[in-house]
Amino acid sequence: MYVEIKKREDIEKIMKSFEKELSADIILTKTATAINDVMKRAISNKEHGIKISIKKKTNLKGYGKGEDGKTMTDMLRNVASVKPYANKSNLWAGIYISTRKLPVMWFNPKNSKSGVTFSVYKSGGQKKFSNAFKATLDEGHTGIFGRGRYLKKTKLKWTKASKLSEGIGMGKRYTKQEVDPKYPRDKKDAMTEAYTTSPFNMTKSKQLVHGIQMYIDKEAAKRVMGILQGQVDKIKKY
Repeated sequence: MYVEIKKREDIEKIMKSFEKELSADIILTKTATAINDVMKRAISNKEHGIKISIKKKTNLKGYGKGEDGKTMTDMLRNVASVKPYANKSNLWAGIYISTRKLPVMWFNPKNSKSGVTFSVYKSGGQKKFSNAFKATLDEGHTGIFGRGRYLKKTKLKWTKASKLSEGIGMGKRYTKQEVDPKYPRDKKDAMTEAYTTSPFNMTKSKQLVHGIQMYIDKEAAKRVMGILQGQVDKIKKY
């Protein structure tokens, strides 16, 4: 995600105003700290933050764990981070948003006669995985699966598993042998878990970027002023 502090002149003026009281090294270091703090708050801000935006605009409910063992709560906790961080040599920071695709199971899917329907966005229409089904494996993992490979060209459909080499698919492939060693390896039994969009794609809306931009513009200069003034006050005590 790319956002720019449009009121850079305000920050530069604040930095300049402290030149008589603080060294250039301290001003640059503390300004970088302030920028990183504002970026972190932009992620978790309760009004325009990335986490709250995902919750508000999607049907993300969360059920069980993904193939990597992570739950929806784990995903939201680490959905975005400040990367790279600003430092005294480069007063620039970015926000990294996870590109890992999420399991269909986390979007409250419904079984139908010909497959599974689900909706990622509250304002969007339903999607359907033909020939998919909800299943709980012997190992305890619950998800939406298809016996074959997901084909994007034919939209949300699956090929026959018997025509595929093992290990090909969208998400992790499971075989009965992986779940219970007594079963022979058989491609007909292979299943691929259905995954859908990523947090990065969910947060690419202009509305979200605009909200974060407004928050950063509003808070950046205030945070720089607060941290630099705090440093001056600290020095005056000694």
